[in-house]
Amino acid sequence: IDGQKFFEVKNAEIEVLDPEHKHFQERGRFETAMKHFNARHTAFLERRKRISKREQICQEIEKLTITQVDESAAEQVAKFAKQWLEMEEIPSEYLEILQKRFDNAIKHFNAKKKQAEKERAELKAKLPEIEIACKGVENLIKLPAGSKSIFRELRKFEGIWESAIHGIRGADSYKKRFDNAVTELKKREEEYKNSSQDILAKEIELLNSICSEIEGFISSEDFRPHLPRVKEIKNITFSVISSFEKNDLLKKFHSLLNSFYRKLSEKLEEQDWARWENYTYKLKLCEEAEK
Repeated sequence: IDGQKFFEVKNAEIEVLDPEHKHFQERGRFETAMKHFNARHTAFLERRKRISKREQICQEIEKLTITQVDESAAEQVAKFAKQWLEMEEIPSEYLEILQKRFDNAIKHFNAKKKQAEKERAELKAKLPEIEIACKGVENLIKLPAGSKSIFRELRKFEGIWESAIHGIRGADSYKKRFDNAVTELKKREEEYKNSSQDILAKEIELLNSICSEIEGFISSEDFRPHLPRVKEIKNITFSVISSFEKNDLLKKFHSLLNSFYRKLSEKLEEQDWARWENYTYKLKLCEEAEK
């Protein structure tokens, strides 16, 4: 039971035992003891309040040392130091312990601040290279997906990044920026690669089909009915996605087209000669008839 509760209980008991206040001497002794306790208790609460304020200052400086070491924090620490000197006195046995804690907190904060300033200076010196790496990858994202130079350029910027960031602290925001750009680029290229495989398979299938068509046209007797279809085939466009199989088929496709038009030209030339021979024969018949 605490002191205050004790005196409240005992005071109530005395009122029951001496309702008429006849025992002046005993009652006076009790009240003196209670006043002495209250005075000590009040002094204790005041002392604890003063100690608590100093403890709070130590805690705030220790917290800043962990979470925030910059000019704003340094200004707060300077204010705490001024408050410390202006605070009311506390018993020496408490002050000695808290003063040691306060001095250590200031010492650690200043050491951490000095280290942070050094790291910021090192980061500032490396910022041009870091910016080149970040901006470089971000610009690669703007290029068309599947560009042959993308991964070569990416390796170059990754090299610049690793060289610039080595031993550097405090670059978390730049690291997040660089990593996000690399992740986005690789994800896009992977998606493009997957879709490219589908496109490539369809184009190879189409090339095989139209090559067979043209081969059939070349082997036919009359080329002219196939001309509209050949013109239609000739206008088909293909993606830039390449493979050895597709490249070989494209060569075959263009070769067959050339063969078709060459054969067509030969056929037309033969027909022209046949018409000319027929014309000269008819002309000769007319001349003989006139004679």
